[in-house]
Amino acid sequence: VSICGFYQGVLERTHNFKQLALRNVFISFVSGVAGITLALMEYGIFALVASRLIGPLVNLIVIRNLVAFSPTFTFDVEIVREIWQFGGRLTFSQFFNFSSGRIFELTAMFMFGPIAMALTDIARKIYITLNAVLITPLNPVSLSYLSKSSEPRKLYFRFLLLVCSVVFPAFALISAFSDIIIQFIFGSKWESSIELMTILGWAIVPQLLTWYLHNLCIRFNRPDSVLWLHVINFSMVFTGMAAAVIIDVSLVDSMWMLVAALFLSSILRLVYVALIVHLSIFRLLVLYFISAAYFALVHFLSRMLFESFALEWPAINDPSQQFYWAFMYCSLVMLALSP
Repeated sequence: VSICGFYQGVLERTHNFKQLALRNVFISFVSGVAGITLALMEYGIFALVASRLIGPLVNLIVIRNLVAFSPTFTFDVEIVREIWQFGGRLTFSQFFNFSSGRIFELTAMFMFGPIAMALTDIARKIYITLNAVLITPLNPVSLSYLSKSSEPRKLYFRFLLLVCSVVFPAFALISAFSDIIIQFIFGSKWESSIELMTILGWAIVPQLLTWYLHNLCIRFNRPDSVLWLHVINFSMVFTGMAAAVIIDVSLVDSMWMLVAALFLSSILRLVYVALIVHLSIFRLLVLYFISAAYFALVHFLSRMLFESFALEWPAINDPSQQFYWAFMYCSLVMLALSP
């Protein structure tokens, strides 16, 4: 993973964002197909392990072929010192970011054991794949355009609106149809993941609205603020985890508490960055609540309309037929809502 990070930095520095985006799509597709295939072949937890290991391996092979560079494998203390002075805070920032990003699995494992962690991982698998395909590849792109723009504040709002208009409907539909997705892709033995998938879909609202804030801080020469953004998020989600442990709630309730902590954390981070780079707090909060309402509307209304028009739905017991009709319906909804 560290070696891949070096080569990725080289591509970002030369503005090869198209290659990076295509690489992410390919890696997500390969690891996702491998994990789902092994899960369907009833390899259980080994399907999850294989999916996690295949991604970095494919990444190294692909990115090494994209960058025509071979390291000399020499060590220089002075260079290491210069790198640490430049990226020390970024290192701590990434530590907090990584810990916060695994909070759902950590909570499930700490409170309920490996089975609960596996259920949570299954519930998040499709979301993580979509995240890697739709959201992560735009990170270097947003930084590049914000850096070049003479009106970065306006560009940030436009960029965020465009991304939200595409991503929110997809995640809302997956959350609304989680029962059909779990039954078809993973089988009835993973039914306990259905409610978790429904809950965790809501996490995209606070995550996406704060996903590119660090690029805005960098654009306004405030890289030190990136560390504090992750510290705020880390503190809030681990407070949510601690509250779940102290109250001793169920797995489902603990996931709700973590999602609520993410919502609160995102509001704090938005206000923090708005004060630093002089964004309109009112405009940010309006966008925030409109986005949450839009997600909720798509989530509840899409499933309600689907069940209203699918008059023969109760008679369809085959998961493949249920998935087929749900997929066709969701495709039409996405087409209708596309910007």
